[in-house]
Amino acid sequence: MTTTSPTRLLLFVAGLTMPPLAVLAANGLAPMAAVVGLLALARLWSRRIDLAAGWSVAALSILLFAWAALSALWSPVPLTALGSAARLGGLALIGTAGILAARSLDSHERSGLMTGLMIGSLIAALILSVEYLTGNSLSGALFEVRGMKPLPPGAKSQFNRGATILALAAWPLVGWLTERQGRKRGFIPLAVIGAVILAGDSLAAILAVLAGSIVYGAAVWSPRGAARLVVVATAAAALAVVTVSPRLPTPPASFTSLDWLPISAHHRLAVWQFTGAKATEHPLLGWGMESSRVIPGAEDRLDTEWFTPDGKSKGSLTGTRLPLHPHNALLQIWLELGMVGVALTLLLVGQATRDRRPAHLACLTAALVVASVSYGAWQSWWVSALWIIAALCAPDREGTPA
Repeated sequence: MTTTSPTRLLLFVAGLTMPPLAVLAANGLAPMAAVVGLLALARLWSRRIDLAAGWSVAALSILLFAWAALSALWSPVPLTALGSAARLGGLALIGTAGILAARSLDSHERSGLMTGLMIGSLIAALILSVEYLTGNSLSGALFEVRGMKPLPPGAKSQFNRGATILALAAWPLVGWLTERQGRKRGFIPLAVIGAVILAGDSLAAILAVLAGSIVYGAAVWSPRGAARLVVVATAAAALAVVTVSPRLPTPPASFTSLDWLPISAHHRLAVWQFTGAKATEHPLLGWGMESSRVIPGAEDRLDTEWFTPDGKSKGSLTGTRLPLHPHNALLQIWLELGMVGVALTLLLVGQATRDRRPAHLACLTAALVVASVSYGAWQSWWVSALWIIAALCAPDREGTPA
């Protein structure tokens, strides 16, 4: 089929735009997902594509957010809970449209999309390289241009959201190039992006690259085994976070027992310990959607000075026991939606592993790793990014892996 030039150009621009946008203004991924979703719906309508196929993709996501909406009945913030559930349900619908539209692309259309993504990813990697080599000066300058307070010395890069998205976007590129040019050339984008990420200060992005690479290798050897590994590891993590986290050491005791960790990690331990303990109080139904924001005790201060055994200060820990969300998706789901929400999430992961292409499983793994250590589970920009990446991973209608 002959591809119309405007369609391929539009796909090229979409792929080109996403990675730099993720680095420079990650919140812009939410409106981008909305625009892409509307265009995808228009394509599906114009081509009379059967939307029934989309229900298998969207059903579990919609069921999860329906449960979230129901939990508004016992949530301490019912209106916020309903609003978030509706927003996430809407993202699931337009995200599903994006996946279906991606599946309808022919090889020429996908080539335009992935060529744009490759160039955009290299531009984003260049921006991050400059950022890291200059001591995070770019994001600091951007803060000042926006009229915000200058970043303190030693602060992490404010572009690290983009680094995590880049760690996910590398895998569709690997799959696409591997199919066309072989595995050696297919790994060039991952090698470039991985090198930049390893030079940076985003632990989530680093872990995503490493975990994704391990699962990719396992999937090349045994796709079914790798898929099972992802499901079992996710289920084990879901059980571990709610059983182990309440027993985690917290500051100031953790300063002695885990003195090799950076001070920010000690705060994270305290957040996870508090969240895990609260989750066990309502394990079946949870506290209700968005309850992380107002859970009793969340505002208790953790302000503590860290001293070495010889009395020297290693820094000050400041913050609350739970600042808005626990920076762990599984813990947040346990806390807010309980065992029912966790079960639906595991079913969703299991459904995603039915596609056993190595690049897809690697991307899924990378996303799960990032979700386990960073961001709120319901943040619009993050959920939007996941739906965009899912569409990029979808095979085209000729069955070519992305």
